[in-house]
Amino acid sequence: ANTILTDFFRVRAGQTVASPYVIKTPAGEEKREIVIPEFDAIIANPPYTRWTEIPEETRKAIKGSIGKLLTEYNLTAQVQRGVEPGVYIHFIMHAFDMLREGGRLGMIISDSWLQTDYGVDFGRFLLDHFKVKALIDISARVFPVPLIGTCIILLEKCANEKEREDNQTVFMYVDIAKKEEFKVDEILEAIEKPEKYEERYIIRALKQREIPKEQKWINLLFDANAVLDKLKRNTIKMVEIFEPSYGNATYLYLTSRGKTGGPRNLGTKEFFYLDESKVQHYGLKDYAYPALTSARYAKWFTFKKEDWEELKKNGAPCYFFICHEPRDKLPKNVLEYIKWGETECRTMIRGTRGGGKICSQALACRERERRKDLFYGWYDLGGVIKAPIMAIRQSQYKTRFILQKFPVVTYDAIITFTPKIELTENEIKALLSYLNSSFPQLYIESRARITGMGVAALEVKHAEEMPILNVKTLKQEDVELLASLFDELEDEARKLGGADTAENIEKLWDTVIEKIDMEITRILKLPNELAKTAKIMAKTMMKRRLQRAEEAKPEAIKGEEEPRIKPPKKLEKKSSKEPTVPLDKFLA
Repeated sequence: ANTILTDFFRVRAGQTVASPYVIKTPAGEEKREIVIPEFDAIIANPPYTRWTEIPEETRKAIKGSIGKLLTEYNLTAQVQRGVEPGVYIHFIMHAFDMLREGGRLGMIISDSWLQTDYGVDFGRFLLDHFKVKALIDISARVFPVPLIGTCIILLEKCANEKEREDNQTVFMYVDIAKKEEFKVDEILEAIEKPEKYEERYIIRALKQREIPKEQKWINLLFDANAVLDKLKRNTIKMVEIFEPSYGNATYLYLTSRGKTGGPRNLGTKEFFYLDESKVQHYGLKDYAYPALTSARYAKWFTFKKEDWEELKKNGAPCYFFICHEPRDKLPKNVLEYIKWGETECRTMIRGTRGGGKICSQALACRERERRKDLFYGWYDLGGVIKAPIMAIRQSQYKTRFILQKFPVVTYDAIITFTPKIELTENEIKALLSYLNSSFPQLYIESRARITGMGVAALEVKHAEEMPILNVKTLKQEDVELLASLFDELEDEARKLGGADTAENIEKLWDTVIEKIDMEITRILKLPNELAKTAKIMAKTMMKRRLQRAEEAKPEAIKGEEEPRIKPPKKLEKKSSKEPTVPLDKFLA
């Protein structure tokens, strides 16, 4: 075999390279040269390395190989904006040039792109260059890859636009139960005869011309729009009556709404988070604002004063340093605290993410220092915006929308909703009843960014577009009914001890939330079965991402060869290293 040990991105079709072995001839040993051909097939399981973890030399090779394509399809990494396409995307784009016309590509890659904005751009690249034969998304971790869910993509290089448009693409979701196996032969037959397996798998066959180029591909696997489109006819967008933001400190609100620049975070938790002992030590009582500093502290559907008092009693960070005043008006002890933030306090995030800096030099802090028209300095978060509704931004299970009964300031992992219009308490509760139903959850499952741990990340742009009830047009009795159902939901969550575990969410979903679903369909004059469809689809999509956080089953792949035997368990040393590896180590 001609094995070439080099960086994949440094190899191109038509290139002449030296073989890794020598040939003995009468004249002595000689190195053989190999001309890299255009390939009939390329099969790979690329690493899932992010851009910041790729060695600099490999980054240069990627830019040299596919830099123009990355720019054309808006796939260039933008680390500060959190846009980091995995290297598996680069593998496929580079492999395109190495295939002959009609050549085939099969890769096992991360499925995270299916629910990202850059995944939409990657999808455009695929549609413009290949016949997309099949995309197979797998519920369980049948492939032994830690922390990353996988999918299989099968492509055929095709320059003819009409042939690409006439191609049938099969989208398939394979839900593997705990004791089932991944049957390769059956999957291959399902790709050829999708109609035969409609009862066995979630499977859709579309002509390639029917695939929208501006849509996330998760919605091609699960047709959530079949429900959401009906819902949107009788609802309004969240942004019509609320301004969502990444937290409700004024700086976070302004940067979330595009009214100032800078990252959508505080800049430094080490400086702005305060517990009671820190407040007392520095004498910051007049500058300590009650805060919710972790989503873990909001386990129910309301956040009450007694919930905050419990955090305070337990020594949790439960304040933000809020100081919207100029330095020359501040007492000495507060000036000393600010000085500490400029000399000794350091950010604790990873160095690759800009950590280890003096707190005042964090990007968000520098932006506030620059905007003297809005802030008195880097230390000034600008105050607090009142927001009666908040939501957990990154939810392991079902996204929780919460009523702020006790006003607090929150950080960027909590989405807050500032009303544009005046709303009564019952109207807010009615909205919260709806927001915790199956319909918004289906929207979130179909739009959210999914992390490697199976967490659904609700972003502000998704929240803005979310279809919600127009409570101002509802009958008063319907507002009161929904408000009472929200109270019932909260009471049940308190009895269960929280709404943050799978078991408790299941109980709530099958009781109070199911009642809310049915009332929503009645109020919006939608078919009753739509409530059940929304619930089943939202639960299935939630289950899909949660199963990606489980361990792979080594014995779960079955093809023509004998099934693999599950290896005996070995004692493993715990490692503090990242689950991903640099590309140069992967290739070594």
